[in-house]
Amino acid sequence: MKSILKYIRLSMACIAATAFVASCDTDVESIDINNPGVDNQNPGLYQDYLSHLRNYKKGPHKVAMGWFDNSDKAPNSQGKHIHSVPDSLDYIVLTNPDNLAAFELAEMNEVREKKGTKVVFEINYETIKVQYDEEKKDFDAANEDPTKVFPAFNSYLVDTVSAKLALVEKYNYDGVIMAFNGKITTFMTEAEKAEFIAQQNVFIGIANDWAERHANKELILMGKPQNILTKEVFDKAKYLILPAQSEISASALTYLALKALEEGVPTDRFVALVNAPSLDPTDTKTGYWGKEVAIKGAAKWAASEYQGFVPAGIAIQGMSNDYYHSSFTYPNVRSAISIINPNAKN
Repeated sequence: MKSILKYIRLSMACIAATAFVASCDTDVESIDINNPGVDNQNPGLYQDYLSHLRNYKKGPHKVAMGWFDNSDKAPNSQGKHIHSVPDSLDYIVLTNPDNLAAFELAEMNEVREKKGTKVVFEINYETIKVQYDEEKKDFDAANEDPTKVFPAFNSYLVDTVSAKLALVEKYNYDGVIMAFNGKITTFMTEAEKAEFIAQQNVFIGIANDWAERHANKELILMGKPQNILTKEVFDKAKYLILPAQSEISASALTYLALKALEEGVPTDRFVALVNAPSLDPTDTKTGYWGKEVAIKGAAKWAASEYQGFVPAGIAIQGMSNDYYHSSFTYPNVRSAISIINPNAKN
């Protein structure tokens, strides 16, 4: 693995040098300006780099995931293109998984085939519940026929999750993130507990069944593992993402991981999810641990050793925000990947 990472670094240094020399040509000619990419400047070296990059991602290392805002279907910036994310990013999580444009499908295939990057999306139980409550409220307010009733939540949940999972095959995603925080049932009434367990069984049951029938795709779980009653689903989960957007320290991340350590919960798949800084210059809290960027803080946490569990990597909500910097693109994401995998070139 070290030799692979060393090769990646050396290859990119050579490619960068080639690009620099090419840019220093001062001859003035009356021709169309064409600035070739590194793949055209030294195609052989670039192909070797891509080969080693794919091998690096197949080998043991700490993963990096990033939520990518793909809402703009007529992008006027490279920052809105999937293929512009750092090469060493392992997972791109699209925020708008349906109605993909042709260029998005092409770029998904490009990063997958060339760089070994996987593209997934999130299905969130809490988001579906909020959506259901809003639709039911609107239905009840407008309904004047007592014989018409809004579907029960569990039925709505089955239909919604099934429709979203169908997108995996429709657009050839590499997998899906199923998000479920759950609740502590200790202080629930028997009726409340029965209702909650039934809802959890629907959502987690669908995830478990889907994973069994799609061995060629990846299931990633997100939420609080200690609140999931059916622990066998963890056997099928590639990673367990721990939401930590509201935390502001490494010790808080450790506390989240320790709380998740229950029988049946894998101890080597925890991925900490933090926010990227906001694009609003007046927002000095989102994506920060005090004065430290949360992405870097989480990376240092993931690179450290702990008793009882081994961090598997980091995940970044709002990763797209990190593209826009005057010096170079995605500086915090690139720095974080270098922290968790010191020899990775991104």
